[in-house]
Amino acid sequence: MSENPVEKFVRSPVAWLLVAAVLAGGGALYWISERTAARAAMERQRLASEQAEWRREKEAEEKRERDRQRLADEIRTLKEA
Repeated sequence: MSENPVEKFVRSPVAWLLVAAVLAGGGALYWISERTAARAAMERQRLASEQAEWRREKEAEEKRERDRQRLADEIRTLKEA
């Protein structure tokens, strides 16, 4: 009974080891790509948060400056009156 070389290979432990290695490699590549995407998303979120905080601080500073100017104008008006 002569077996086909392909059938022999499929039944060999080396073939199953190769299949397991390919599956493990594919899983590792998928995990790495997902991890990289998650890191990039976290970095974008962090940058957006920092920019929003910077804008809030800038707006607060501008409001303080407007209030300071308004109070200075009111004081000058009261002194002139």
